[in-house]
Amino acid sequence: MDEAGYPMVDPFQKTTVDHAFACGDNTTMFRLIANAVAAGNKAGAVANMELVHHR
Repeated sequence: MDEAGYPMVDPFQKTTVDHAFACGDNTTMFRLIANAVAAGNKAGAVANMELVHHR
């Protein structure tokens, strides 16, 4: 968690917990629909990639 209480994520919306993602309003104080949609799309794409390449 950062100093404001939001989970810390990398540029791919990954948290410090393996296979856990956070995005949108959950990760920032900015309440913007476009940012939430973009972050969710990115998190979904990266999660899909991890599932496809999981062995």
